[in-house]
Order: sequence, then structure tokens, then C-alpha cells
Amino acid sequence: MLAARRGRTPTFEIGQASEIVGRADIAALEQLAGQTFCRSAQQDTPTAWIIPALLMGSRGVNPFIDLDTVRDYDSDQALVRALYDGECAAAALRAGDFEKALLALAQEARTAEEQLPTYDELAAALHIILPAGDTTAPANPSQWAGVPADVIPYEVLVAAPESALPSPFRDSAKAVLTAFFTDRIDGPTRARRLLAADGVFAVEARHYRSFLTMLADAGWDMAFTR
Repeated sequence: MLAARRGRTPTFEIGQASEIVGRADIAALEQLAGQTFCRSAQQDTPTAWIIPALLMGSRGVNPFIDLDTVRDYDSDQALVRALYDGECAAAALRAGDFEKALLALAQEARTAEEQLPTYDELAAALHIILPAGDTTAPANPSQWAGVPADVIPYEVLVAAPESALPSPFRDSAKAVLTAFFTDRIDGPTRARRLLAADGVFAVEARHYRSFLTMLADAGWDMAFTR
């Protein structure tokens, strides 16, 4: 019925996404079978592992049995250097963090006594395999195509099906909840306290079709984050 959104107008977001980066010879996630995937401690778990693992799984690469190994690094810079050195084939970062790490490494190369790769050398050897999905909240949900397959949505308020909760009751509950969370004075505070969100917007089951298809293709189960 309703989905949580976070951020501040006009930059509300509907969920999280990862930017998959890697060596220049890796053009698609399907090529990661038998390769090493790396993670940065600067990235949260959904960004660094859950989202890319789901995306790999949806493309036929089981992250638990098809990867050669998974390595962890202390920082984004260390991870990008490992990619450049061939220790890793791919990794996942928040949108924009890959470019930041490239610039930071290039700056370090200017002052380091040892020979370090320049920005041009890094950019030639590495690239974005899969851009981060669009997490922007829709201005008009009724004309929205829905959550992209490569975005993990924030919390959603759902109702029981018609057989358990007839439409009149469901519509009434939706109206009350919408008014509760969109009240100009108390709505934002209620959303933050109850949903850790900055607001809600109306959604329907059709808005989650692509996302649910991706989960099904990935073989997702409740033990996935272990």
C-alpha cells in the first residue's frame, strides 16, 4: 500500500543500489564465475555484498559456489588498488564512490615515493560493469514503472489479500495510514520514528514486479545474508 522513502526533497530515494566495478576485460556479471569478488569495509553490507550477490545470482552466477573466492579490504582505495593489481575481478560500491577512490589514488600517486598508477592508468584498466540502479522516488507514482530490478527497496506497508481483508477495509486503512504519515505537522516525525524514513508514497503490487522477478531468478531465501 505504502512505501518508505528517505532523503530530503527533491532527492527522496526509494531504496539502495550498488555500482558494480571491475577489470576492463569483465563486461558482464555472467563473466564473474570462477573469479574473485572483493568487498570494502567502507561500504555497508547491502551495498558491498547483498545487492551484488543478488544481481550475480539473477544472472546465473551463484555467489556462494561459483566465485573462486571473496576478499575483504579495509578501504575503497585499497579495494580499487587490488582490482588494478589483479587481485580481484569485481567489487560493489555506492554510486560515485568508485570515481572518488580513483581520484584519491591518483592524488596519492603524486606524492608517493613508490611507483603508483596514475588516474589515466587506473581508468584504462578498470571500469563500471553495471551502473547503480535509479533509486529516485517517483514524482507521480501513478505514472511510475516501478522499482528497478537492480534496486533493493526500503520498507513497504502491505495489506492482507481480498479473501482476508475486503477492499473497503483495506482502502479505509490505507487512507488512515496515508493521512497519518503525510500530516504536515506530525507526519515527518511519525515516519522517522516508526519507519526510520522521511516520508511515504503510494505503491501497488505492480510496482515490484521487476524486483520480485530478480529475487526469484537469484533464488533468494531467508538465510541469504549469512
